[in-house]
Amino acid sequence: MLPWLNPTRAWEENSRLTLIVDLDQNRLSDVRAGDPVEKLSFLGPAEVTPSGFIWPRKGIDVTACDGGIRELGFYFGHAAEPNKGVFVGGFRYGLVPVRLSKASSELDVLALFGQPYWRDQDEDEILLFFEFPTGEWQLEFDLDATLKHLRIGFSMLADAEQRAAYGVTKPWPPDFMLPPRPV
Repeated sequence: MLPWLNPTRAWEENSRLTLIVDLDQNRLSDVRAGDPVEKLSFLGPAEVTPSGFIWPRKGIDVTACDGGIRELGFYFGHAAEPNKGVFVGGFRYGLVPVRLSKASSELDVLALFGQPYWRDQDEDEILLFFEFPTGEWQLEFDLDATLKHLRIGFSMLADAEQRAAYGVTKPWPPDFMLPPRPV
């Protein structure tokens, strides 16, 4: 994306809208991966990034491709993610609110959502990949075990090269079972 081209400049923010990430439907306020980027106009003007757009005041970024949303990202104010902000909305899973924050540990996330399809750890971070028929969640933790960000969208691990890069040894496609619902 060309840095001088910012179609969001004319967008008007709807500051009265409560931002809710519906994890059951993989969407932010009725917007999901695959939708046109313009459906996010309620967020107001964004900054252009090499892969899409970011709203640091809201802790949101979007990976875009050919005018469509590929992934939605939500940041939690971790020091390793400077200038990304803190997500100003809430999360819902199993039709009930769930709390995700910088203080959320990997164990907290496992208690909420069950075991991921794949876990990757390198010298910098831990990534949990949850796979669903409707897409993928990627939860990234620092090695200090605190949540850095959450990405929802198209499944990166559906690509055989990505699975090889992450050393995935499980069969693809996975058994698309939703994690246990919160009680």
